[in-house]
Amino acid sequence: MKRFLSVLLMLSILLSCFGTAVSSSAAVIGMPNPWTDCSSLKKAEKVAGFSFTIPKSIAGNKKRQYRAMSGNMIEVIYTGKKKQKIRLHKSNDRLTDISGDYNEYKKTAYIFVNRKLVKIKSNSDGIHVAIWYDFFGGYSYSLTAEKGLSQSSVEKVIKKAA
Repeated sequence: MKRFLSVLLMLSILLSCFGTAVSSSAAVIGMPNPWTDCSSLKKAEKVAGFSFTIPKSIAGNKKRQYRAMSGNMIEVIYTGKKKQKIRLHKSNDRLTDISGDYNEYKKTAYIFVNRKLVKIKSNSDGIHVAIWYDFFGGYSYSLTAEKGLSQSSVEKVIKKAA
């Protein structure tokens, strides 16, 4: 009889574990989105805690969207007629590649723009990534483009961004 009760108890434990259904409407839990969408550059600066001087357009792309990470980073996304996104970042993470672009490119080179050493990554269609640092101000910057940009376009952005 004890043996029968033991088996019955084990079966009921097993059935209770496997019989639990997961609701299809259960919320998926993951990492929260660190970005805050902002309606203006001033609001993004307030979220990030620092100012950001940006160009009005990049390579003809004038429409801008603003996002910020609290106390850390501002992202400006430029779009336009060419249907490409160009992202300009500024962060108080010193000496850090903040581009978020981990693609491999055919060429990596360094250029000087306004006494700043800029790392550029490019393919035959132009520059896709530019990374530079403000050693005295303590900020990191990056420019990323889905379609390659000319070196003169990249240099204009670097001269303006602060």
